[in-house]
Amino acid sequence: MPLGADAFDWARSSSGPGSNASSTGQLVYVPFALDAVAMATGPASTIPADDFTLADLRTLYRDGDSVTVGGTTYTPDVNIALLIPQSGSGLRQFWADQMQISATTLPAWVHDQIATLPFQENDGTLLEGNSRAIGPFSVASWIGQGNGLPGVVDRREGVDLHAINRIQPYTEATPGNEVLNPVFPVTRQVYNVAAYNEVRTGGTDASLRVAFNGPTSRSCTSTTEHPAGSGTFVSTIELYGFASLGSGCGAVLESLRAFPNG
Repeated sequence: MPLGADAFDWARSSSGPGSNASSTGQLVYVPFALDAVAMATGPASTIPADDFTLADLRTLYRDGDSVTVGGTTYTPDVNIALLIPQSGSGLRQFWADQMQISATTLPAWVHDQIATLPFQENDGTLLEGNSRAIGPFSVASWIGQGNGLPGVVDRREGVDLHAINRIQPYTEATPGNEVLNPVFPVTRQVYNVAAYNEVRTGGTDASLRVAFNGPTSRSCTSTTEHPAGSGTFVSTIELYGFASLGSGCGAVLESLRAFPNG
């Protein structure tokens, strides 16, 4: 549908413009928060996943080779099952990029299903029932699912998130109130996507500018009463599990424009 059709004003994306980037693009990706992606295991797992380094994970996913962690040697499809989300998932593409593999033609030892059941993005169902499986999980989604938010279904099924390079994916302000660790080794910005000429400074849509443009925009400064009725208001970005970008939130950048033909 062409821009200007008034069918929608904006969308949200967990990735930037990528190969669609264009300095004359009609759309712009406006960063508003930071996410991280960690390795997850199910509640019955005995794999010491907190000890894996990023290099270890790439050796497993990219090369299909063994790594020795915690005194045990792990070999794909022997004593460890490597999962990646279902086709079409943004997390699948991101994790494939991090592991330096193709998201479309997976190595034979990387799986997007177990016994014909797909490994769904940010859903712990398959991990819950498999003590040998590991797979990526959005830290923001994991935190947000645990915060009891309206309309957010908790699909974690008891999975744990693990350190990479000995850096934990979150800190605990209080038990059950985890906060994403912005120095975790595997992070990604998330974006609001809108028409560049509408959302840019001096653009044609004042509502979009107020909502998304700059660090004082509503998307960057919004707060939510939590728990409902408590009188306590917290950052909406953090409540949904993300970390703040600070002054970088709401930056409308030429380098993040995309789709020159609309």
